[in-house]
Amino acid sequence: MDPGGVTFKKGQSGNPGGREKGAERRAKEAAEAREYIADDGQKYTGREALYHALLDIAFDRDEKARDRTGAIVAFLDRVDGKPKQAVSVSGEVDPANLALLDALRMTPHERRAHLARIEQEEREVLDASQDSTHASDDTDLDADLGAHQSD
Repeated sequence: MDPGGVTFKKGQSGNPGGREKGAERRAKEAAEAREYIADDGQKYTGREALYHALLDIAFDRDEKARDRTGAIVAFLDRVDGKPKQAVSVSGEVDPANLALLDALRMTPHERRAHLARIEQEEREVLDASQDSTHASDDTDLDADLGAHQSD
């Protein structure tokens, strides 16, 4: 018996009925729904279509100022990310949590760069410790060889 509790007979399909009817048509319709075709015939993905729609609203002088501003804010929030909000902390902070607080103040790009620096430093420390281990192994080997040669 297999782990799922279902047994299959040798040479028999696990899906004897085959793919359900209309599955390919539904997959094609779903893919088409994710595309947007602009007035100029250009195809866009859903996200690109959203950006274009927001920009259309933002630059349409017939739209209300409130709607234009909302479209600009929504566009910038999705493209650049929402602006960071200031957080004030009072009292003592555990030193172990200082790194976490610093990370919260960073942008995602700054966090990735910071993590890359930490990983590089860890690799350098690991390489240095391995080099010193190999150096002491070589010293021990030289001592062993010298002891054997003097015999």
